[in-house]
Amino acid sequence: MGKLIPFKKEGAINENLITSTPMEFRRARWSTLHFVQMRRSLSERYEVEFLQSKEAAAIPPHFVLDKGLEYTISGLFSYRTQLERMREVYLLAAMVDLLINKVSPILRTDLIRGVYNRVFELKNRLNVFWAGTIQQVLLPIEPALYSEEDYRASLAMAKNLKDLLELVKEASEEMFLILSKEYVFYCPNPRGTP
Repeated sequence: MGKLIPFKKEGAINENLITSTPMEFRRARWSTLHFVQMRRSLSERYEVEFLQSKEAAAIPPHFVLDKGLEYTISGLFSYRTQLERMREVYLLAAMVDLLINKVSPILRTDLIRGVYNRVFELKNRLNVFWAGTIQQVLLPIEPALYSEEDYRASLAMAKNLKDLLELVKEASEEMFLILSKEYVFYCPNPRGTP
């Protein structure tokens, strides 16, 4: 019977792995109500320590994804096996961020309507929505990996709507690649059972 049904091996390093690509999602081994974002190197070390010592493994530094970020990561998680959809979700997040957190002279004109139309079209097609008090929608990336200030400056310098949207698309692609390569995402686990 064991040959027909693959049973999960206790103590395996990947027993909590949900997907490894395009983004790595794991079930948290500790109690958390939120998604958690952790550097890949820290996650790998934590997983080894957990297998060696179970409860004695200390949870490394990480980002708790809340205050708007939970909607972004939930959207990415819902398309976790569809790379192109995940990229579209992150592009949508970048466009929402453009409207709520970034400054561009273009957004002070009636051209903002085109951005809103694109955002609503993507939100409805992807079924990804943000609600309540939103402080941030783009997942955190450490400054050594991506310069948020350079991104803001390039948006402020865009000459027309086409250039602005192209900058947002390029930036969202770059951020998505960094997030996929450098971070692991742990899913909520209210009970904290490994």
